[in-house]
Amino acid sequence: MKRHESDALRAARLFVSGLVLSIAAMISATAIALTPEEAGQFVGRNITMPPKLSPDGEHVVTFVRTDGRWSVAAMKLTDRSTVLSLGMGEFRIRWAEWLNNDTIILAVSRSDGYWSDSWYNRKFFAVSLKKKRPVEVMESLKGVPNNHAEIFEPWEPGRASFGAGDMLFYPRDFGNRADDHHMVLRTGEQTLVTRYDVKKELFKAIGKIDGDARTIFTNRKGQVLAGFGYPSINYRSAEEREAHKDNWQLWYRFNANDDFQITRRTQVDSGDVRFVGRSANPKQAMILDHVSHDIRSLGVFDVTDGSIKPVFRAARADVWEVQHDADGEVIVVRYDDHYPDWKYPNSKHPGAQLHAVLSKGFANQSVNLISFSDDNTKATVQVITDKNPGTYYVVDVASRKAQVLSKQSNTQATGNRFPIEFASRDGARLTGYVTLPKGKEKNLPFVVLIKGGPSSSPGGRIATWDFDGEAQLFASHGIGVLQVNYRGTDGLGLAHASGAMGDWNGAPQNDVIDGVRYIIANGTADSGKICVYGEGFGAHAALVQPAMEQDLYQCAIAVRGNYDMGYTLSRIRVKSAKERYAMIVSGKPGASRQDMEELSATSAAQRIKIPVMLLEGRRNNANPSDQIRRIQSALTDAGVSVTSHYEHAESADIPLNYKNRRQGLKTIYDFVVAHTGA
Repeated sequence: MKRHESDALRAARLFVSGLVLSIAAMISATAIALTPEEAGQFVGRNITMPPKLSPDGEHVVTFVRTDGRWSVAAMKLTDRSTVLSLGMGEFRIRWAEWLNNDTIILAVSRSDGYWSDSWYNRKFFAVSLKKKRPVEVMESLKGVPNNHAEIFEPWEPGRASFGAGDMLFYPRDFGNRADDHHMVLRTGEQTLVTRYDVKKELFKAIGKIDGDARTIFTNRKGQVLAGFGYPSINYRSAEEREAHKDNWQLWYRFNANDDFQITRRTQVDSGDVRFVGRSANPKQAMILDHVSHDIRSLGVFDVTDGSIKPVFRAARADVWEVQHDADGEVIVVRYDDHYPDWKYPNSKHPGAQLHAVLSKGFANQSVNLISFSDDNTKATVQVITDKNPGTYYVVDVASRKAQVLSKQSNTQATGNRFPIEFASRDGARLTGYVTLPKGKEKNLPFVVLIKGGPSSSPGGRIATWDFDGEAQLFASHGIGVLQVNYRGTDGLGLAHASGAMGDWNGAPQNDVIDGVRYIIANGTADSGKICVYGEGFGAHAALVQPAMEQDLYQCAIAVRGNYDMGYTLSRIRVKSAKERYAMIVSGKPGASRQDMEELSATSAAQRIKIPVMLLEGRRNNANPSDQIRRIQSALTDAGVSVTSHYEHAESADIPLNYKNRRQGLKTIYDFVVAHTGA
């Protein structure tokens, strides 16, 4: 598939709102000294999240990160005036949704957003455009049955803590725009669906599933008609609990007063079902189905009989993203077979037709429909390329006329992102991407970037053609980047996603190594100038691979890794969780601590012959984590040249911010340049 630059965006006569100021700094395409400020154009950027339309289409709301601090902003579209600008201090804003035309609901948490991305200290706020101040909501569990309240708040009675909760937010769940919405409370044994009244601060139970439903479907009356997840084991015998501990099941019913029926029992590693929206038929829900076929497809689930019918399935790639209209109806689905592609379940829907027109106008770019007004006459749209993290537009659906709302920070990215495809040593089809400096394609220094990874089946999502800040940072400074969609990543079928199960040091490591050999063989990479850099599972891989192939890399960088999996196993107290972890990593649910240690980076350290950098975040005066201390000791004992770099918080009470990330990536870049001669 040939890609070329489009003139559509350049030719459009659209005016730009000043929500985000562009950063102007020219960067050459050769490896030069990098400042934290330059790194901040690619990682830890000042960003504006996708703007969402108010129900009447008169305003948009977005939330912005500026130098690691988050704020929420609302703009009136008629005159582009800012009607709300509110900083949230140390809280990270997770999402912002309109409750009605005047009120916005915010979900926030304390999280550094880089070293850790957990829902630590989650809170919810309601913000009125008129009063312009946040009011915390859901502070108590008023109206929630005692058995749920006790499980959800064991530490501070009377205060809500939704550590295992999920919120469904469709604007017409209860027939119109009211001062309430769905809140789903999951205890692990039961799933309670409630209607929460923001003004009265009151929960009202409207549905219950006896099990841990990870995804549910509600009709336009707010009634719970289906769910998919773990069955409840609360009332079973020990034998039944053991037999069903790793199973999924699907609940359904036609009427809210009926008992739930059960269908589609399946082992957790044999695929799943996710409810993703409504269809035009009120008796049907749209789902992403990974149970009926190896390739995840869009399907319809019928609540009258529990049947699943396929709507669309690509040949080689999973459907992984859906886009909705104002009523929650699925109008666009995305899959990535090298480049982004889309399918329209109902091609006559005005939203689907809008997407088709915009995709032609913004040729060879990725178009996402972000939100609609309640009458579906206006939409907000995001357009992404491999070099552009996002430009936002507001579009009139009927006329298709677009106006720019805001642009992301100007990254000055110059790298070109290309898909690759090659065969693994055992004949498996593998894909990935190389991001290359502008005008350079041969004998390049390279970074092999390994993100996320197989923690279960499926594993982390595949790399796509869309903008990648870290890849662009290196490519825009003269260093190529390789990302392999190794077995264990999700998006290329269930067999591929589960291909790392019980084989962490096998298929996924070999796949990446085969990718490196591929770009060396075709002349893209200079074999003497390659470093490997990984985070999370990638940190484990970044240390295991140089031990497997001692002459392949010139340096290795590991960020926030699980380096001693035997130690991790010993810290897991629940038997079933311990067995599951051992099974995922080693293939043996009864693996011992020694078995797991032998698979760990701490054991691989004695075979590493190249310089290693370890990067981790910690607060001032805090000791290094157990994991980094263990790998430091193992590398030092093996005589490996190891550099440990810590990024510190501003105080013991304030988490790391994005300035730290900029400094961290500058340190990584400098380490790569020093050891590749780039």
